[in-house]
Amino acid sequence: MRVMVVDDEILAISYMKKLVSRISAVTLVLGFDRGETALSYLEKEAVDLILLDIQMPEINGVVMAEKVNRLYPGIAVIFVTANRDCPIDDLETNVVDCLIKPVRFEHLCKTVEKYMSRNSGVR
Repeated sequence: MRVMVVDDEILAISYMKKLVSRISAVTLVLGFDRGETALSYLEKEAVDLILLDIQMPEINGVVMAEKVNRLYPGIAVIFVTANRDCPIDDLETNVVDCLIKPVRFEHLCKTVEKYMSRNSGVR
């Protein structure tokens, strides 16, 4: 499974990449500090799952999730945010869940398992 981490905070990217790399099903973890850069990457390369911060400059996570859903409907999104009011119920996107910062490894694993069980048999 190829995973992309998108967050405007470099330390948050590093932390999430470290957590994600501990999951055996993950084959690649990429990090981007700007939504537009991440979207440009997706034009050329495929990923399965995006761990996406909501509060970012230029393009926020909600807008990016909507773009990803429209342009790349096979990619799932997990929001990673400090805000406890996560908008996943209001979106018509491929959002699996919402993790609250600081993310604990156990919570990440449960959410990735949820994603994998929803997508078993896909691909």
